[in-house]
Amino acid sequence: MKKNLFNKGAVVERILPISVYTTNLGREISSKEHKAVEKYVAKSHLNEGKNWVSDNEHVLKDKTFKELNKFLQFHVENFLYKVIHADPKTKIYITQSWLNTTNQGESHHIHNHPNSYISGVFYFNANPETDGIDFQSTRKYQQVAPLIIKYTEDNSGVWRMPIFSGKLLLFQSFVEHSVIFKKDNYKRISLAFNTFIKGKLGKKDSLTELILK
Repeated sequence: MKKNLFNKGAVVERILPISVYTTNLGREISSKEHKAVEKYVAKSHLNEGKNWVSDNEHVLKDKTFKELNKFLQFHVENFLYKVIHADPKTKIYITQSWLNTTNQGESHHIHNHPNSYISGVFYFNANPETDGIDFQSTRKYQQVAPLIIKYTEDNSGVWRMPIFSGKLLLFQSFVEHSVIFKKDNYKRISLAFNTFIKGKLGKKDSLTELILK
């Protein structure tokens, strides 16, 4: 993407960005879905980042989440084919899915998702005024660090995305992210999930072919 920032025809071209795909459910979360969430939230363990993770790591297999599962699968495929532009013969499926609960005074440490291609977070409960998710830049080292007077996508080490109930975020699993410190007493509940791909990857003549079944 080009930005015309200067006179005399000078432009800044954006290359190698981190893409975060966002959408929303487009309907109210049903009472049955909320009840199912509470069932799994009640059975959880303390996470390294001082919030809570459901003991069940295949939550989407619950029949209550059948429609939600279809919604997530549709957008995962949309991200794969229309943003990453993968070959349509490459298939993708959800592997694990679990619930995260963050109460007042809790947070979630910086992490990524190994053994996954695209990861996602869907929010059942979130306060748009105080909640957010932080994505870390892939640039870990700055040889020169001038004083920044305006933060943009080009100079920031962390970018905070706003969230709300019913919002879905998708990103490639290598991207590091964290959940900000919870200041209010509104319980934040999110569904996180991983995916993997199957089919023919790479090219035979370039010696990169891999067939995953």
